[in-house]
Amino acid sequence: MAAERLDVTGVDVPRIAEALVSIPVLLDRSYRDAMVDHIGRELDGPLDVRDSDYPKIHLYNVVAACADRPGALKAMVRFLDFVAKELPGTALVRRLVSPVEEVLPAADCTAVRRLLEGRTIPQLTRIFYIACGGTQTPPGHLHDAWEAFSILLDANARPDGTPPHLLFATLFAQAPEAKGVAEDLRAWIAHQTELLRAVGAEEAADSLQALRDDRRWPAAGLPLHLIVMIEPSLTEGPGKYVITHWRQCHPAEWRPEPAGTVEGCGGDDIRDRVADLIQEAVSDWASRFNDPLTIEFVLPFELINLDVDQWFRDPLDDQSIPIGAEFEVVVRSRDRLSKTSWHHAWRRRSRMLADPSHDCRIHPTPPEFNGDARKLRAYLDQAAAVACILDSSPEVDPGRSQLRTALHAGLPVVLWCRDSDSTADFGAAIGAINARRLPPEIKRLRQDAIIAEGATSAYGLHISLLWDDHGHFLDVDGPIQPP
Repeated sequence: MAAERLDVTGVDVPRIAEALVSIPVLLDRSYRDAMVDHIGRELDGPLDVRDSDYPKIHLYNVVAACADRPGALKAMVRFLDFVAKELPGTALVRRLVSPVEEVLPAADCTAVRRLLEGRTIPQLTRIFYIACGGTQTPPGHLHDAWEAFSILLDANARPDGTPPHLLFATLFAQAPEAKGVAEDLRAWIAHQTELLRAVGAEEAADSLQALRDDRRWPAAGLPLHLIVMIEPSLTEGPGKYVITHWRQCHPAEWRPEPAGTVEGCGGDDIRDRVADLIQEAVSDWASRFNDPLTIEFVLPFELINLDVDQWFRDPLDDQSIPIGAEFEVVVRSRDRLSKTSWHHAWRRRSRMLADPSHDCRIHPTPPEFNGDARKLRAYLDQAAAVACILDSSPEVDPGRSQLRTALHAGLPVVLWCRDSDSTADFGAAIGAINARRLPPEIKRLRQDAIIAEGATSAYGLHISLLWDDHGHFLDVDGPIQPP
């Protein structure tokens, strides 16, 4: 907490007021008046607050008045716990009002504050989310690692007994940006781990020690993922579909979280339901993380050719662009997820895709094969291919049989053009791209098709990209498990 922001009482009035403004109900005058009344009742005397018609100024004045009255800020927190307990703004006010020294011994407070204050990393909000087990919505903005750590001191322990603030510190120490303080932070965490063992919290101590000793951190954090699976309903009858979705927020590990299912959705309603999911992502959970959003559609073979990249997240907005031009949008095979006999080849070729030394050319089908699936399978094996382009959409042959062959052979990347008139232009444009670069490159081609409407780049409106990494496994037939 910067010293110049404190008033003579030692209270960071602007910071607390800023946190109060983030609590929606307090923008309502009646709630602010109720809070002032509650504080006065607890103090056995009215709280004298300078009035203002502007919520932000009024809340500043409330905090300033509370700073002059012993116990007033604690009374404010009790009111917030009554009207908005689960909101991140309330958690932040609680931590700003209650000194960390009340939770941590003074020596620990001084040590960890020196290591965390003023430091941040790109994934700060995401490791906050992981540390609290997703039970708290992250604040709209975390100033630094110390603020995140301080808020988590009030969070309940995870199911294995691990204190969230210790898990946060352990994850923070793994980030490359924390290199300058990582060793000192790990030493502090090691001491805290031994204290957990001393009180019998062996499972929590083991978990922290394993995480502390595993110093891996990806060169670039995983992007956020919204994963949407669409499949025919087995109970509602023909023309009805089930939409299941997951959220992937962990910056270092693939751990998608089930987020809901819509049963009995009519075919004409699918786009609207998907639009709702995307709007929810960009306006709520994904908006709190400073990371790009990737959208994956998990589709059965009969739906794999859906033009999902051309759907809109706000169909009523005349300035809206297709989601494939706004986000990286890919499709995945629902069938392969369930066919365990195909997984050995799929896993092996996914590892090839991740190997920087492996040739990641996009292979066309040699024309002399004349649709012979056996020849194509042997060719893909011989070439150790990880990516191929279909001669047509999988709605018809030869694209249909070629896609089945590519999936069976384990290829994680397959492309096709849904418009038969644009296939030649598409193939010429795609051929020189390294397969590892395809998601952002395909997004760019989709944007080009909008910018140069009617030109030869129109194939960008019809590109389907199957990007199906076995490392991003989904247990669609049971509970989500890590790969």
